[in-house]
Amino acid sequence: MKRKFARVCSALGKTLVLCVFAGALLGDTSTACDSQEPNGADRRRQRHQNELTFTQIDFPGAPITAVSNINDRGQIVGAYIDEGGAQHGFLLDDGVFKQIDFPGGAINIARGINDRGQIVGTFSDSQGVTRSYLLDDGVFNRIDFPGGTGTTTNGINDRGQIVGTFFDAGNLPHGILFDKGAFIQIEPPGATQSVPSTINNRGQIVGFFADAGAAVHGFLLDDGVFTPIDFPGAPLTAAQGLNDRGQIVGAFGVAIAQAHGFLLDDGVYTQIDFPGADATILFGINNRGQIVGRFADAGATPHSFLATKEQFNGKAIGLGADEDNAAVEIFGTFTSPTGLDLSASTLTITNLLYERTGGGELISGPPFVLAVAPGSIHNLSQFVDRSRPDLVSATILDAGSGKFIFKIKVNDATISSPQNCSQTLLTTSFRLDATGKPPIIVSTERQWFCFGPSNKFLKTH
Repeated sequence: MKRKFARVCSALGKTLVLCVFAGALLGDTSTACDSQEPNGADRRRQRHQNELTFTQIDFPGAPITAVSNINDRGQIVGAYIDEGGAQHGFLLDDGVFKQIDFPGGAINIARGINDRGQIVGTFSDSQGVTRSYLLDDGVFNRIDFPGGTGTTTNGINDRGQIVGTFFDAGNLPHGILFDKGAFIQIEPPGATQSVPSTINNRGQIVGFFADAGAAVHGFLLDDGVFTPIDFPGAPLTAAQGLNDRGQIVGAFGVAIAQAHGFLLDDGVYTQIDFPGADATILFGINNRGQIVGRFADAGATPHSFLATKEQFNGKAIGLGADEDNAAVEIFGTFTSPTGLDLSASTLTITNLLYERTGGGELISGPPFVLAVAPGSIHNLSQFVDRSRPDLVSATILDAGSGKFIFKIKVNDATISSPQNCSQTLLTTSFRLDATGKPPIIVSTERQWFCFGPSNKFLKTH
């Protein structure tokens, strides 16, 4: 398995700088870094993590799937390894996977996609040399840096500007910008090797490089000025994705043993990890804030995911003075990049109304394991806890364009709250397992309600 995933890494660039983080998906176990940011930034980071929905992405039947980027239309590109060990590129568009291979090429990977649907990627030729292409309206065009021993294309913007790498005689990668038929070399000061990852529509470029001491740093190139990107306290940082809002995603780690994803937004670093994963790398972010990345599960098998920030709300019903029970409804949305059959699925609610600021759970009892009720259809499902059917139920329906609406209702919820009116955080987490599809994990957090003396319900937010 590790050898197979190394081939994905090789197709991305054949470089230690890049493989540092691809290799981390194999499940190495070094201690992770902690950010040294102030408390306000720490709370903002945690809030962002808890408001993400993670949808696992696996090419059907493939043991390994590696996403690379996402555009504003929600189209996702990447690579997968089939059961025979061959590596192919793919496009995931409106729930449908399409294989993308350069004619006659091997070890294919689709690396970048813009909003016009143009795709850049790499392949290995008959001599084992890494080559690159632009796929435009069904036509493949070769891109080779003159005099290089190999070329990769990693990202493309809507203006058709492409960033990538060429390899020198020592097989070390160096950054390039390909614009209007001309190559421009990109190399941060002090770099011994460099990899530009992507370029946005403002012409800003992010990537990473190795210095003379073999430390790995991210970088932002904006209007000719290089700015280093280093996750606080981490010796290795790689910037991988960038949108037009200036939000940057990537990975950081200690040594080369483990990776964690990060979002850099307006100067604040947020650590983002796939729930329960040993290692996480973020590769792309679009202008809608959707993030694609990769993670390693407990068995060290690499998978991919889409992370989205969803709408979410809730309300309490029937809670009055001197009462400690209520019916509670939680509702919101989640996004799935693949089609779902909800008629034979399972919903596991792992967390409900957990009060982080003032004490313990507001509703006790999770986890709840809910099965589909009889009569559910393909895109509309009612879930019940068969052992406690009057306690908790859920409804999920398709709202179109890969959007799903969920509603969870708990009857006779026992409320355990602080004895003063303090701000309370509402958290809900659930896992949806649809037939034949990877799981969807929803984890959201909101300021919701507070209580006064004798648990009297006062207000909602």
